[in-house]
Amino acid sequence: MVYPMPTLSGPSSNDPLTPEELSILLALPRAAEKTPNSLFIRLPKGDKPGDGHIDVSYAQACSIISRLASAWRARTNLPLCTGTTVCLLIEPSLHGVFHHLAFWALGCTVQYATTELGDDITDALLEQSGCKLVVHYGKTSSWVRGRQDKHPQMEIFALDEDEQARALACKEFAGLGPAPEWPAPQRPSPAVIIQLSATTSTPKLMSFSLHFYTLGLPFNGRLLLACLPPCPSSPKRPQTHPRLVGALPSWQSFHGCFVTHLVTATPMALIPIPQSLVLSTDDLASWIKVLDVGGMSFCPFDIRGILLDDAHVELVQSMYLISMVGQVVDQQLSDLIVRRGINAANILGMTELGSLMVANRAPYTHLRPFPDFPPPLAVPISDSDMENRSAAHGMRHPPRRDVQLWYLVSQCPQLADVALQKGSSLKLEPFPGPGPHKGELAMNMVDVFSQVNGEGDEDLAYVHIGRVDDYLRLYNDMGHISASPYELALQTLVRVPLANVSHGRWRLDAVQLFGADMPKTALVVQLLGDLNIQVNDDVIDMYDIHLLVDEVYALQVYASKYVPCPIPFTSALSVDLASHSIDSSRVHVLGGPGKAFGSVGLRIGTFISQYNFELLALMEHIADINQGCTSTDMLYTSILSDVKFRDWFLEENRRRLAAAFEFAADCAENIVPHIPIPEDPAVPIVEENEPALVGLGLGTDEEPEQVPADPNDQVEDLLLDQVDAPEVDLQLDEPIVVVEDVLEANLAMMQPVGPAGVLIPALGQVQNGGIVESPLIRSLLGIGGILGV
Repeated sequence: MVYPMPTLSGPSSNDPLTPEELSILLALPRAAEKTPNSLFIRLPKGDKPGDGHIDVSYAQACSIISRLASAWRARTNLPLCTGTTVCLLIEPSLHGVFHHLAFWALGCTVQYATTELGDDITDALLEQSGCKLVVHYGKTSSWVRGRQDKHPQMEIFALDEDEQARALACKEFAGLGPAPEWPAPQRPSPAVIIQLSATTSTPKLMSFSLHFYTLGLPFNGRLLLACLPPCPSSPKRPQTHPRLVGALPSWQSFHGCFVTHLVTATPMALIPIPQSLVLSTDDLASWIKVLDVGGMSFCPFDIRGILLDDAHVELVQSMYLISMVGQVVDQQLSDLIVRRGINAANILGMTELGSLMVANRAPYTHLRPFPDFPPPLAVPISDSDMENRSAAHGMRHPPRRDVQLWYLVSQCPQLADVALQKGSSLKLEPFPGPGPHKGELAMNMVDVFSQVNGEGDEDLAYVHIGRVDDYLRLYNDMGHISASPYELALQTLVRVPLANVSHGRWRLDAVQLFGADMPKTALVVQLLGDLNIQVNDDVIDMYDIHLLVDEVYALQVYASKYVPCPIPFTSALSVDLASHSIDSSRVHVLGGPGKAFGSVGLRIGTFISQYNFELLALMEHIADINQGCTSTDMLYTSILSDVKFRDWFLEENRRRLAAAFEFAADCAENIVPHIPIPEDPAVPIVEENEPALVGLGLGTDEEPEQVPADPNDQVEDLLLDQVDAPEVDLQLDEPIVVVEDVLEANLAMMQPVGPAGVLIPALGQVQNGGIVESPLIRSLLGIGGILGV
């Protein structure tokens, strides 16, 4: 049975504004009329806590925003109204808070995007959103020219220092006379556009309607207003002391909190969040004291640092609420919260939907659905293979029920609203569980939870265990554990010392443990460098930084009608490193089958380092230990030895890939009638020139026919599926079954590169979820597994 996409539960773009939407758009002028001198927002005077703070009342904020709305209308020829998207590229983001509200007052959509991932990503984000106006702070003239060349119809304005939030407040304090009238309210449609991801693929945008932010308002408002500090003598209340919000506007958690404070007329405070997203415990404590905040909303890592310091116990006990968002709360932090006796809430959410579950009492690891949010459907995770092996050894698993949580579109207005936004990248799937909802459109949270009983028989709570690929299976079939608690602990150990030592040059991006089905486990600490800081020779020498280049797609760049003139591939081995003052012994290249070969199961790779003989000696010893299978060795040795076949295959492979890509792209442009996305002219095609895989969701209820592999098929029959292929003598002692019927090969990378070259076998399988194979690191660690790089 096929379930259609639901209809909108809220108003359409042409409907009149609802009372709930007006409560957001007119929150400031209404509060300015009712309580004009009450505190709206508290801002720092400078970039350091010692600079002090300034308070902006509702009346002052209303005047500032009215003036800004009028000024922007006079400043641009664009129609600033519903349908116009304005992107705010302002860092620190607190400088643009009044501009955000001014554009909302005019009916414009406000977009937040990152510039850290490069200009190409920024251009893609602006193109996808249909942005008409960019307001930036601190960008160079060359950056502006580059964006104007790419987007000639888009207007770009720089934010002057006297247009920053605190400067606007100070000018208002000095007296500017009567302010213009508040603009007639218009529905921003959508209200907010934020970035979902852009690190491993084309960036994705998520759009959120104004109606979306009204859905959780009643409960969230009551919850905030009812908060009281655990210390009876504390005077701090939500109505008098602001809550410090530590999220960036590019995160969904910021906007939910922002709207709640607007509608409840409760103050909030902002600080300049550093680009590294790391605040030392002392700096955060100083901001809390200087701003005299009564609550805070930060990630658990920052909360943990404050709670561990005995000097800040009275400070946190005086607060009416400490919200933890953006990361998982582990048992150690939950125990610490109980020991310190603070009023806390662990809020679990998603970029797509915001807050989903909450733990507002101990233990703070036990999450329950928000009362005004439909409960999820729990689907047990089957691990029959592990259970069977453990039973054979006379062992049992701990008596816990691990599940994945699904939200039905038909039961969740927030989910339906997001899914129906134009260009939504929300992934919906048929609900797999048993019962009457089987097959209905739903969203899988992906994470794994342990379902536990609460205080009553019907009180269920969920403890976050990790993602599916966080499971680590223990050696000797002893069971499995989750990597998440260990990764959280390692993040705590690494993040602050790294910030102190690197002075902002590097920040922690991810800590991951891998070891599924492996007797050993690999730890990967991934760092992200500051793109605005040049790493000089002293830093490179101090930390012995090496450049590791993965050239797995080196010989797979092809031309197509979508990219007729692709940029030719340039290998790091062809660069004159000496002329760039680069130490050649610190440059290494990886090659081999990997994803480019399409040869899952035939695992082998190359590690090329032409000027580091000590490292090569180490690699040779590891290669002796981690031997590849004989059939794989013989297959690739034979292919590399046949120069005629190798050259033909590479050229033919590129031709076929180009033809296949054009075919898939042409099909995608013509299947839009089958995709339930309103007003989308076509399925977007990413103009690539080297992909080897394509995925189309053309699901069916019928089980595919199973075709068993024929063990007598020869490799050459699978590899050379054409009549004009030159003959090749593979010299195999036994037949081999290849899973794929085409090897998308990068064979020339396996050629010897002189006396410094060495061939390294790479064992294991490439897994899903953005994890790529790294033969070098895997071999160095002496495991046959997977790593994220």
